[in-house]
Amino acid sequence: MPVSPLLALSPLDGRYAAKVESLRPLLSEYGLIRRRLQVEVEWFIALSGARFTELRPFGPESVAFLRRLVDAFSEADAEEIKAIERTTNHDVKAVEYWLAERIAQNAPLSNFAVMHALPRIADMGQDDGLFAESLMAAIAQGDEGAKTRMRDFLEGKAGKVKKQ
Repeated sequence: MPVSPLLALSPLDGRYAAKVESLRPLLSEYGLIRRRLQVEVEWFIALSGARFTELRPFGPESVAFLRRLVDAFSEADAEEIKAIERTTNHDVKAVEYWLAERIAQNAPLSNFAVMHALPRIADMGQDDGLFAESLMAAIAQGDEGAKTRMRDFLEGKAGKVKKQ
């Protein structure tokens, strides 16, 4: 809905709106959410490549998949995150849940998370552990294949993991 320049919250939304239009994708709520997603994605990629003995690096396909989530991020994606935020009442957690839902749709990443992240949560610092835990929870709830793998893992029915 167009707002009269007289009712704008600031001159940036009013008389200068046309001059700052190109800044909206960067400085708007959408821009903030997209940058938060980018930080979470790059942090997750960095964690996988940190050479922890318990955590193998992501393959190039998984890294490309994660980065495409940022590159293809849309206003509709931001709306989905805002809807999650209305439930969680936490903006960063909403980004993490949205990211976890997308990861759950990617079998190599959900397999990676079940086999490598889940067993290490207790050994992580509080912030890292909470991030990994929220990702795992959303992955386990977001995809039937992930639910089956998680159920098999918890019931001891999953096959043994072999070093490659």
